[in-house]
Amino acid sequence: MRKILAIIAICVLAITMPAVAFAAGGGGGGGGNGGGSGEPLVVESASIEEGATLDSVDSITLVFSKNVCEASVRDANLALGSVIDAKGNAVAAKVVLADDQVEPDKRNDMVFQFEKPLAAGTYKVIAKAGITSKSGDSLAEDYVLNFTVKGAAASGSTNAVPIIIGAVVIIAVIAGVLVARRKK
Repeated sequence: MRKILAIIAICVLAITMPAVAFAAGGGGGGGGNGGGSGEPLVVESASIEEGATLDSVDSITLVFSKNVCEASVRDANLALGSVIDAKGNAVAAKVVLADDQVEPDKRNDMVFQFEKPLAAGTYKVIAKAGITSKSGDSLAEDYVLNFTVKGAAASGSTNAVPIIIGAVVIIAVIAGVLVARRKK
């Protein structure tokens, strides 16, 4: 009985580990304390690469060099982020800036969350000049991140590949256990 429980535990891990690995792929960052270092405010990184071609996307994160979420600049900064399609039409996206007191590790992040799956096409994430840090430094010019969506996004955010691989592993393990039991 213990062998069967161990096999089941291994199968559960085989299914969940790939899903966790895919989910962990977000855009890191943080860094910087928003202090008045005299350095200009810039976008240091993004959760996708410039010109990326994606199957689907739920959100995109821009990581600034300084705190852009502090209460004194937060509301103004929210209005300076947008997403547009190839025709220049606004795309339904919610701009999210964390509460830097509650989530200090996200104080440099501007997140664009898509309200519905994006259709196939090209898009631009825009952080407009004028975004301001806690220290008063402003983004000197618009930051534009181009990306392409290959096809309509799936209605869920799960990736079927890890689930299929896990199911195959479970079936193989169960078949192995049954064969081993019959040989005894």
